[in-house]
Amino acid sequence: MQLMPGASEDTIRILEERAANLQTGISSVAEKYEDMAEFVGQLIGNHPFAVHEQTKVRFHCSCSKNKMSDTLIGLGENEMAALMSQGGAEVLCHFCNESYRFDLDDLKTLQEHAAKGE
Repeated sequence: MQLMPGASEDTIRILEERAANLQTGISSVAEKYEDMAEFVGQLIGNHPFAVHEQTKVRFHCSCSKNKMSDTLIGLGENEMAALMSQGGAEVLCHFCNESYRFDLDDLKTLQEHAAKGE
């Protein structure tokens, strides 16, 4: 939900008050409604609104070991050497918490790519 340009301070204040008075978070309230327009109507009361677009929302992370490899390569040869001296590396995606482990052989290959500037 997004306020459109020109929304009055009164409208903003009323919407903030209504959201603050929810017994649970907005996500919990939204789960009760099949139709988001119905949810928005319930949330904002008698204020006019228009639905311009609806999109299904889902959690999806596009991380992969290949993407994390590119990140490690971007660190450069010196950092790769430091990781190799530790015997390996673990990279954690801070979006989905997926963990990617790189052993010594993986790091050697990545260091070669870093040396070539790939």
